[in-house]
Amino acid sequence: MNTVNFQHCGLMNELSLKDVITNLGLEQTDELIFNSYKNYYGKLEKEDLRGFYNVKKLDLSYNGLTNISPTLFDNFLNLKSLNLSHNELRLPYTVFEKCKFLEILDLSFNNLTKIFHELFSTLYYLKYLDLSCNHLVDFVSGTFDNLKNVTFLNMSHNDIMYFTDEMFSSLHSLEILDISFNQLIVIQPNLLKHNAMLIEVYLHDNKKAIGTLPQDFLADLTKLRVVCLNNNKYQFLPDNLFENSTALKYINLSYNNLPTLPKNIFNGLRNLENLVLNDNRFETLPYQILKDLINLEKLDLSGNKMTHITR
Repeated sequence: MNTVNFQHCGLMNELSLKDVITNLGLEQTDELIFNSYKNYYGKLEKEDLRGFYNVKKLDLSYNGLTNISPTLFDNFLNLKSLNLSHNELRLPYTVFEKCKFLEILDLSFNNLTKIFHELFSTLYYLKYLDLSCNHLVDFVSGTFDNLKNVTFLNMSHNDIMYFTDEMFSSLHSLEILDISFNQLIVIQPNLLKHNAMLIEVYLHDNKKAIGTLPQDFLADLTKLRVVCLNNNKYQFLPDNLFENSTALKYINLSYNNLPTLPKNIFNGLRNLENLVLNDNRFETLPYQILKDLINLEKLDLSGNKMTHITR
């Protein structure tokens, strides 16, 4: 059988989940789902999950878990996908040590306040990492150093105040980054300089007013297509913000405090199709600011104070 799904049930002291499956005459499963929907509280031990040596996909979300054994996944040597979302977890720093073939890891909607430096150190094949909706404030340098194959990273809806210049420097395969809904007080100039494969960047709804972004912050990202910078209270932006990022198709700068934009900010963006500028403080925009946007299909300037548009 490919999938075994336990819903709205707890664990029995005398029987493991594997015992239950075996008693039903099922010998092997590729996917195990155990969602008690908060009926099971406390610590999950290695013995509770013994016998699932061939499981490739494991879902332990919605269990109200607060603690898990450091050796819980030691027998899951073929595990590729692990969902621990919607719990209240504190993670031992060695808990993923034996999960060397893991490709997908979902830790969203937990009570995480800290990520140990060693937590991801053996996850060389990881491609998808979701840390959203926790209470993370900062990260130790080198936390992501071995995650060279990660293409998707979601760190939104945390309380992060600061990223070092080198925070993402090892993520050479990163394509989608979401660091929205945090409390960033400053953006480091070289934060994304090592992420040449980026396709989508979400940095919107920051809870602190930053004012602006560094010079050429999103420049020279030749694969970048989607940028969301809305709801950040920006007062001005540098003219080379998107320089040479010519694959861009969608830019959202709405709900900021921008009175104008630099004349050259959109230079060379010939592939841009959708430009969202609504709900700022624009009264007018520089002459020919949109001259290079030959493929623009949608322009939203609503909710501004435009009195005239220069031709």
